[in-house]
Amino acid sequence: MVADGLNGLRPAVGLEIHVRLRAPTKLFCGCRNDAHAEPNTLICPVCMGLPGSLPVLSADAVMLGARMALALGARVAPVSRFDRKHYFYPDLPRNYQITQKQAPLAVGGSLAVAGMTMPLERMHLEEDAGRLLAGPRPGTVAVDLNRAGAPLLEIVTRPVPAAGAGIRAWLRELRRLVRWLGIGDGSLEDGSLRCDANVGFVAPADRDDPAASAWSELKNLNSPGAVQRAVDFEIGRLTDRLRQGNGLVAETRSWDAAAGRTALLRRKEETRDYRFLAEPDLPPVELTADRLADLTAAMPELPWDRRARFGREYGLRDEVLATLCRDRALGDYFEAVARAARAATPPVAANWIATEVAGRWDSDRLEPVPCPLPAEKLARLLDLKATGRMGGPAVKRVFAALWEDPDREPAAVAEALGLLDTGGDAQLKQW
Repeated sequence: MVADGLNGLRPAVGLEIHVRLRAPTKLFCGCRNDAHAEPNTLICPVCMGLPGSLPVLSADAVMLGARMALALGARVAPVSRFDRKHYFYPDLPRNYQITQKQAPLAVGGSLAVAGMTMPLERMHLEEDAGRLLAGPRPGTVAVDLNRAGAPLLEIVTRPVPAAGAGIRAWLRELRRLVRWLGIGDGSLEDGSLRCDANVGFVAPADRDDPAASAWSELKNLNSPGAVQRAVDFEIGRLTDRLRQGNGLVAETRSWDAAAGRTALLRRKEETRDYRFLAEPDLPPVELTADRLADLTAAMPELPWDRRARFGREYGLRDEVLATLCRDRALGDYFEAVARAARAATPPVAANWIATEVAGRWDSDRLEPVPCPLPAEKLARLLDLKATGRMGGPAVKRVFAALWEDPDREPAAVAEALGLLDTGGDAQLKQW
């Protein structure tokens, strides 16, 4: 991160992240919030922008947004408001977006990952646009409005000196938190979590520099790896321009994964281009102190707190902790097994879950829901090994059978497979 020849300027990155909230309905109407339904089957006059239709705010979306803000240490506003952002959206029929500009849902907060703390500027609610599809005939475009009006939480960070690897790790941690809290599914691949990266330079605190006001906004980043590669490429491109004596301009650029480079989309718009005005059809959003206290009380144990507690209470290794704390369901399952086990120790249960259970969890692409094998049965299986009635290879065979048929009992499966030691001294003498 040493900017030789750049007169003290340092490359920096800020992020704008859109999280599609897991609310049952869209943000301003009662249509089901499901971007994967058949095109244009989840639409109504409100999300179609028909004249005379009026928006009604989803309370579920507000609570999910506030929950995320509290987890990140942000200050949730007791009163927030909506505005209209005028901008041509070919897939948002009313030709303006309802968002929060002047009075957002929350401000401040931060998230620290691997020694890099990225402070947050704001979090606000807004509606999503639809999507454009290939039309029925070559050269035509179709519009699917199922996603129009879907609830989004936009998280805007402050820029920090960073490179692509640090930004990738930070984004993955944020995605984990989104899933952990049940805010959304956090998938960059299908667009339920979208990330734009702003890349530029910051000047030393004792002086101003025109180059520090020109930022590149990078679009089309559909994976953490794409974010890392795009950020690193753009830092290199801007650094070369400065060293060649060329000025920087504010641009919106697209990431071309195949070519491994960014390309110009358009010059950056300024805030005045959006012609923000207060949304007249929605009242202010009020969150009382009692409501925020209830949200705080209902907050689950956060991933970093759980990791510290698991290490402290159970004495688990770092690599095992990393797996068990990657999502809430896996950690919950471990604790249920550890409580139910009589002979198997928590580290034994943790190692087994971090390898065998997590491996099958991934290969079967399970959602973060309870494991098909009840925790009590896995505990009884591990107890058979801990008491010497089964060896390691035998336990794996029984586990595989139980995963396919979790209604059976571990001891019965082991006995049916001839893997259970049912003897003792008397049986040995008889043999």
